Amino acid sequence: MNEAKLIREAREEISRGHYESAGTILSHVIKANPQNEEAWLVAASAADTDQEIEYLQRALSLNPGNQVTRARLAELGHEAPLVTSEEKGHPRPKNVVQFPTPPFSGQVKMILVTNTFLILFFSLTFFILVQQSHNLQSRLDALLNESDIPKQARTTDTSHSTSFSGQPIDQEVSTSTRPLPSTPTPAPFRVTPSPTPFQEVDFDLSQFLPVRISPPSAPTPIPLWSEMELPFPIRNVVPAMGGKYLIIRLDGLPTLLVYEPVEHQIISILRLQSEQFLYTAGGNLVLVYLEEENQLQTWSLETFTRIRARPNPMGNYLIEMVMGHSNSTRAFIRYAVGTDRNDPAGNYLLDTRSLTKIPYPERDEDPNNRHGHSQKHLEKVNWRSNATMTRITEQPQTSFPHGIGLYTFGNESWNYRLNYKINGTASPGENRFIYTSEGKICDVSLEEYAEIPGTALLTSHEGALVLGVDQEGKIHLYPPGSPSPLFALGTFPKFQTRSGSLPDGKFHSRFTQDQRIHLSAQDGYVIYTPPGQRYLYRKTFDLEQKLTQTGTPYLLVLSMPPPFAKAGHPWSYQIKTLSSHGPMTYSLDVSPDGMSVSPTGRLTWIPHISRTEGKEEIKVFIQDQAGNRTHHHIELTITPF
Repeated sequence: MNEAKLIREAREEISRGHYESAGTILSHVIKANPQNEEAWLVAASAADTDQEIEYLQRALSLNPGNQVTRARLAELGHEAPLVTSEEKGHPRPKNVVQFPTPPFSGQVKMILVTNTFLILFFSLTFFILVQQSHNLQSRLDALLNESDIPKQARTTDTSHSTSFSGQPIDQEVSTSTRPLPSTPTPAPFRVTPSPTPFQEVDFDLSQFLPVRISPPSAPTPIPLWSEMELPFPIRNVVPAMGGKYLIIRLDGLPTLLVYEPVEHQIISILRLQSEQFLYTAGGNLVLVYLEEENQLQTWSLETFTRIRARPNPMGNYLIEMVMGHSNSTRAFIRYAVGTDRNDPAGNYLLDTRSLTKIPYPERDEDPNNRHGHSQKHLEKVNWRSNATMTRITEQPQTSFPHGIGLYTFGNESWNYRLNYKINGTASPGENRFIYTSEGKICDVSLEEYAEIPGTALLTSHEGALVLGVDQEGKIHLYPPGSPSPLFALGTFPKFQTRSGSLPDGKFHSRFTQDQRIHLSAQDGYVIYTPPGQRYLYRKTFDLEQKLTQTGTPYLLVLSMPPPFAKAGHPWSYQIKTLSSHGPMTYSLDVSPDGMSVSPTGRLTWIPHISRTEGKEEIKVFIQDQAGNRTHHHIELTITPF
């Protein structure tokens, strides 16, 4: 490990305001060499006051003669103790005067000999007394064994939890005066030295994988926050399989965990070759980029094994990757065109089945489409995709906001749009709306449609609801495109913001707060992972019950269509709805020739076998018995026969 190079990179990250990424780099250096004084000092320069004092003290313990460190501690109102070098195992500094030790006199020698003799005498006496007591206890035990007096049994509680099962930690409303049951302490993880050079610790998670049992026929959601403690801090969370799975990366480990939110369990572990990697997920695939090997890999979420590994087709290292959580066929990649500081970045589409570049020659000549609005490869971005990867939003990862961008993808090209007036992390919904962390609701042309001040917004996995969270962590759920909340859902536990900012983060990191929150309206859960912690919190709720309690009429679409139709092959999709006044009626407002919808909301169509690649816009009009109405928008991509 090149510690000096990593420290330089950390300084650069701090200068750009990327404190979280700088902390990650420095943690690797300190983990490998806790005696690196410079690493502690750099960490102190970017830390809060309490942490700065702690880091400065660690640096001072390594070099007690550093007067600059002592002066900084004095500025913070913390006087540094006069620590001698011998106490810390370091040579005595040159500026310390060494006085000669006087020789012992004869009287002193006599006192030392007498004291030594007395210590030996009392030690021998104590040993004899202890031995006699032990022999007496042995004889008493023998007598008890021969008698009819039974011995008192000793019981030791060795029970412990050996799974990732979540425990209730909070209840919003309780009318009972009975105390909540105590939360059992989970079993500790087994940590063993690693036999591989890239992994400093290894841990056996197989014993914690649950035995798969069938759930009850009619499970009842419990309105509690459940806590799951993982062995290391959570670094990233990415949805896959339409939100059925969350793929979790732990800090500093070459491992990905596959988490199932409905059952609240870790169901599999993907072990990689290195802890230096990027990853994303979509459909039934996980895409991994190993930085040191410059290699791409795909992993199956059906068999939990590696499928394919190939070198990065663009040669230079990758910066960002994103997939739609319901689309396993392609990924959008950002890569460094060169390695110099001012070299630009490029974007390309990757075919995840073959791990080769999808050619878009006409777009390679267009800098707007190739680069977005962050031209240099050192200017990192935050990308967010909708479920099918037909839209990707882009936010620059810089120390000051300057707009958001939107990529819109077709089969043969992509287009890019930028709005400098709208800031924050942006989440593209499934209903032609864009939601930002600064409370803006925009249409697909990035024009402002509505606003919810003081609230960060993000969409649910299937797009049926929008979650809003304020600076105190209070949660409200909204219908798509509306600034009027449907109902409240409590408050996130251990919710964190920085300097009073909204939870998107003015964190300026790849892993902003919106990725720490995951909502599924159809399955009735919300997930939260606090920054820098190893806890995952889940809350379940009954959506229909919550909506009924409001007394307000509602009509929601809870399903997501399959994104592709193959020419010459039947395509069908059953719309799932939830209404206060069902049943519903369905009609096609916009549709291709030959498509039909049944009275129950099933769409069927066979694209003509001569169709080449293209897109179809579909608009279904839905109305319930009380006159509540909505439009369900579908974007269908046609693939050749």
